[in-house]
Amino acid sequence: MRLVRIKAKLASLPYHLRKIPSGLYKNRITILRHICQFASLILIYAAFVQIQASWIPLPVLACLGTTSRRIACGIGVIFWALSHNIVPIVSVGILLTLGALLGRTFCGWVCPFGLVQDIAGYVKRKHYPITPKGDRELSYIRFALLAVALLLSLSLFIAHFTSPATETTYRRAFRLADDSLVCLLCPASPFFVSLPPLLYQLATAIPAAIKGLPAAWPTVPRDPLFWFRIGLLAAILWASVELPRFWCKYLCPLGALLHLIGRHSLLGIRCDRSRCLRCGICARSCPMRLRPFAAPEPVFTDGDCIYCLRCVERCPESALKLRFG
Repeated sequence: MRLVRIKAKLASLPYHLRKIPSGLYKNRITILRHICQFASLILIYAAFVQIQASWIPLPVLACLGTTSRRIACGIGVIFWALSHNIVPIVSVGILLTLGALLGRTFCGWVCPFGLVQDIAGYVKRKHYPITPKGDRELSYIRFALLAVALLLSLSLFIAHFTSPATETTYRRAFRLADDSLVCLLCPASPFFVSLPPLLYQLATAIPAAIKGLPAAWPTVPRDPLFWFRIGLLAAILWASVELPRFWCKYLCPLGALLHLIGRHSLLGIRCDRSRCLRCGICARSCPMRLRPFAAPEPVFTDGDCIYCLRCVERCPESALKLRFG
């Protein structure tokens, strides 16, 4: 009956109010967002960008694996610092400030692996229909990963104040996660750091082999950890095809931290109740599977909102607006 009332109300409106924009105008915000994502990808990972400064921690997945990249993963810097007996005051302050002001905006507009997630989500038009209960239970995994990584980094920090022999033994026991458990499981490292050199060597060796010239074939890594991370990356990408933003919503420890901070951020989505038809178009278009129209408060500030603004550009009544303050 509700759907019938919605259709009747839409039919009673003038045509210019009923019409949903199509084409480029319909997706204007998404196009702008992807342009920002590509630009941030180039700035963060392009080899020619070398800012003469220390790491600049931001709430994005930017691997610490090379010295030529100065914009770094904020949570990776925090855990790396704790593991190396450094109190990360600046990194914590930056994440708390940006999270309180902008929520998870960096996840939707700046994070390079967020762009990878968006591209994977475009592969299929129809995605796996996960239930709200399953969505809620899967989202607990990221908090568990965040807690384990924090406890491990803090234990390595505390081990520094014990005897040298105890510290050495403890660090040797956790040598795989000595830098950070987050970095060990992060899919951005194999995707942006490990695979590109191998693919480049392969791309240059194949034409040389075809022409009969000596070809410098890439050396296949024998490290089991490398193949574990490649397998984890493949699984995350496959899951992202079925469930958009799978890593961001269910596994990302940085997303878990920003969720806790951004639940009361100054940035939010305001819903005009007098214009909202509760048609659910905003919920169906949300990659994070949120329901802005069902929020109890007029201003929607969910900790999982990445402010991609798909709901804003898809709303047929323009009932949703971005709000700050």
